[in-house]
Amino acid sequence: MEIQRSRFIDFSRTALAIGIMCAFMACEDPTNVGLGLVGDDSGQPLTESLDLDGFMPVDEVGIVDNLGEVLAGRVEDPSLGTTQAVAYFDVRTNTNQTIEYRNGPVERAILELETSYVYGDTLSELTFALHEVLNEFTGFQSTVDSIPPVGPELLQFSMMPKDAVVAIELPATWVAQYDADLRTPDFGQAFAGFQLRHIEGNAVVGFHNIVTRDTRIRSIVGTDTVNFVAEKSITTLEKETEGTLPPGRVGIQDGIGPKISFSFPVDSLQGVALNRAAIQLSSDNEALDTPTNFFRPTIDNLALHGVLNDSSSALLAIGTLSDDGDYRFVSETFHTVLQSFLLGGTPYESYEIRFSSTSANSIDAVVLHNNESETDTPHVFITYTDLQ
Repeated sequence: MEIQRSRFIDFSRTALAIGIMCAFMACEDPTNVGLGLVGDDSGQPLTESLDLDGFMPVDEVGIVDNLGEVLAGRVEDPSLGTTQAVAYFDVRTNTNQTIEYRNGPVERAILELETSYVYGDTLSELTFALHEVLNEFTGFQSTVDSIPPVGPELLQFSMMPKDAVVAIELPATWVAQYDADLRTPDFGQAFAGFQLRHIEGNAVVGFHNIVTRDTRIRSIVGTDTVNFVAEKSITTLEKETEGTLPPGRVGIQDGIGPKISFSFPVDSLQGVALNRAAIQLSSDNEALDTPTNFFRPTIDNLALHGVLNDSSSALLAIGTLSDDGDYRFVSETFHTVLQSFLLGGTPYESYEIRFSSTSANSIDAVVLHNNESETDTPHVFITYTDLQ
């Protein structure tokens, strides 16, 4: 979303300050923020490193819809707690049907799930219950109220987290119920989808939800097979228990949260012209307790967002994990927002660190130092010129 102009201070003053700061930016690399700059009394830039205020976790609603994977399972992570994922997915109608197929009847129907993701014990056998979804769902901007109801359990099946494809023979009663619909263009309207719910095992797995992949229903009539490929999905995520981390650390997970909210401690710098700015966060995944055969994916990118009082937000910068375990956030957008803040403006109500949005679905995790850490506290480097 665009930054609302009404929330900024008078732009004539801001333009003057930005003109001054650009003179410095033209000859300095913004990725070197805070690296040995020294200020003096002759108008040279000054650099300060300030700990971020707050840096407190903010819970998220664990609902993720229509991404590249749909997640199902339950994982007990000793460091980050227990998370349960429930999958809802639907398939699209296939009108490419031969006359022989349409004359039927359907003899077999096989649900094939192509795995794409694992978090947890890679040697733990998983058992899932398959339920039929009773109402159509959109798979777009889902909320708690839009999660569809399901019918009784159709069957249970088992798999290993690293199985490439899982084939599930659907019950003869289900095949008979949908025989006619499977052989017409109306199957998409007649059938609303499946739910996958965890029964046993210590892992969350992901299945492809992309029409070019192999997650599908295979409907068989004689020698003819018609595939109904995955089209839309919802994943609900619930944090059942909290884990245990050392003091001075906070863990966040994609999809389930928490996000990290903070503010800038820059009252003493009001009215200065900003030359450069960067937020630096230090990770500490070595603080995680990782059992044998336990796989916990981490993520390379975190996102800095500005949040308005109506909870809408805008992406300000992406921080990429460096070889030394730090995330550094630098961008022109962040620079402009912070300059306005230093000149008395209020572009946003608060600021948050989140996982960077992607087309994939995950519960990837990272552990960060927080304000209570003895070292590597989250901070912002600010290089500025005093206008007074």
